[in-house]
Amino acid sequence: MPTERRAFRYAKFTVEPERAVQIDRFQAEVVEYPVKETGKFECSDSTVNKIWDASRLTLRSCMRDYYEDGVKRDRVLRPGDLRVEALVNYYVFGHQRL
Repeated sequence: MPTERRAFRYAKFTVEPERAVQIDRFQAEVVEYPVKETGKFECSDSTVNKIWDASRLTLRSCMRDYYEDGVKRDRVLRPGDLRVEALVNYYVFGHQRL
C-alpha cells in the first residue's frame, strides 16, 4: 500500500462477476494546507462562479510546504506556475509564508 500522498476525483472498482465481494470500508482523507479564505468572488454568471470554486479548491490542494503543480499528475515545482499560484493565494487566502 503506497504511503505517499495521492489525489483522485473518482474511484473505480472492478469486480469479477463470478466472485462474491463485500466492501467493509473505503476511506480517503482530505489533506489541505491550513489557511483561511479571506478573498471572495461572486458574479451573476453561475459558470464563472463554479470555475472560481474549482480553482480555489485546486490551489488549496496544491499547497504543501511549497506550491505543487498538478496533485494528480507529476507533483513537481514549476516556476511559471508558482508565480500564478502565489498571486492567486495572496488574493484568496492572504497567506504569505509560502
